[in-house]
Amino acid sequence: MTEPRQTHPNPSPHAPPLEAVTIPGCAPGADGLALAAVAQVRSGMVVGMGTGRTAARAVRALAHRYKEEKLDIDCVSTSAATETLAKELGLPTVPFADIELVDYLFDGANEVDFQLRMLKGHHGAITRQRLVAEVSKRCVYLAAEDKLVQRSATLPTSSPVSNERFNGVAYRSFGIFLLCRSVDVYNWYCRETLKLALKTDPIIIASLQKAESRIAREISKAVKQQRNPVDALTKLLDGKSSMDWAVRDAVHERLNVVQDPETELICLCRNVLVHRRGYDEFDQVAEALKNLGTKRAQIYSVAHPAGHMPISLGPNRLLTMDGNVGLWACDFLHNQIHLMDQNFSHVYKLPTKRWRPRPIGRAWIGGTDA
Repeated sequence: MTEPRQTHPNPSPHAPPLEAVTIPGCAPGADGLALAAVAQVRSGMVVGMGTGRTAARAVRALAHRYKEEKLDIDCVSTSAATETLAKELGLPTVPFADIELVDYLFDGANEVDFQLRMLKGHHGAITRQRLVAEVSKRCVYLAAEDKLVQRSATLPTSSPVSNERFNGVAYRSFGIFLLCRSVDVYNWYCRETLKLALKTDPIIIASLQKAESRIAREISKAVKQQRNPVDALTKLLDGKSSMDWAVRDAVHERLNVVQDPETELICLCRNVLVHRRGYDEFDQVAEALKNLGTKRAQIYSVAHPAGHMPISLGPNRLLTMDGNVGLWACDFLHNQIHLMDQNFSHVYKLPTKRWRPRPIGRAWIGGTDA
């Protein structure tokens, strides 16, 4: 949308014709550009208001229509300055966080060339401007004649804004989140399988007593106090006690439910990330990688080749983490749970309709499926 103009020096031969805007009933001397920007605003709309001198003209024109025509609208501002102006003019404003969709947005432009390519914003309000534009059904940009350029004089001298120094940190954080979240879900799964097995086949108490862990001590304590060991152990598993390793040991070593070789390494990495800030202070990860050697799971996701091992230690024994490692751990533990589900249900004859493991896919823990 542009103001009326006659000619412009050195127009591009490929430039589309820019015709003057005609506003019915526009009095001489009225702000035709601003009136044209708000001409299609109707009652019931959520209107996005841009930022800058040109957008401010449209805000004033909208306020005039609001008062004269008694429009029923809600206005969303793209900056604090616009919101202040709107309130001064009596426009009803709502916080951006309270709306899901904007029907109509008007804003200004910094530069527009003769192929209608626009440079929009390089100031502090650009983030809110882009957010509001993203959820707007229609966006209209105002450009006065002095904004028309043959070739952008700003872009060649503008310094690019790079997120490169932050991308590595963000990708590492994403990987840490995926790995830790997937291990937490896996530990939850192991607890639930053990509780269900106790209810289905109480005879497994004898197998669990052989373990040198808190689980075995809890069973012995219950027997001495003449309490039901199943109830005592179930109560312990329902509590907030940190006994994930003991539960995994009970499920895999005492009950002989299959666990892939890499699983304990992934769980160990989670503990190092959470409790040691990612530093392998006691060489636990290094020792686990050495002991693992070339042993690998038999069932693998198609996304990863056989023998794949993305976990490694960098300088100063820092655990190397990024999104690829996190996604691998997520896929791996998803497959591990599927494998355990089949094995556990077969060995302990668990009814299928009662056994629905919680999904551990990328979408569930916060990632995205490819």
